[in-house]
Amino acid sequence: MNSATLIVLDIFKEVIFSRKEETIIAQRFEKIELKKGAVLLKKNQSVLHQYYVYTGCLRTFYLDINGKKHTLQFAISDWWASDYTAFFTTSKATLSIECIQDATLYKISKESMDQLYTEIPQLETFFRKKMEGAFASFQKRILGNL
Repeated sequence: MNSATLIVLDIFKEVIFSRKEETIIAQRFEKIELKKGAVLLKKNQSVLHQYYVYTGCLRTFYLDINGKKHTLQFAISDWWASDYTAFFTTSKATLSIECIQDATLYKISKESMDQLYTEIPQLETFFRKKMEGAFASFQKRILGNL
């Protein structure tokens, strides 16, 4: 078993795949390494990927018109990060993402995700559950700030 397949098994530890499916998934992810201080995404950029944090820590924030940064989330090991509004709607980013600790990430494009959902339906279930949990967390956070 190669290292790309081992990463797939680690990312999707709750899901059982065939060897062929593991290979298909591994081919769709790209490893990237960032140093502390690197900017992964800037406001107004196109958002083509979402990112799985294998190691390290990212910060997603909104920069208001006065230049103040408002942190939305920290993404640590085994978390996903992106500007999801822009990612899912193909609009420009309203958020920025910076690396606050050296990080190893795996990125995947929307197109690749959509293809994988068709080829490997249990991935759609996996991501739906992740999004449900994230949506519930954001709603609790909004209510807590009211």
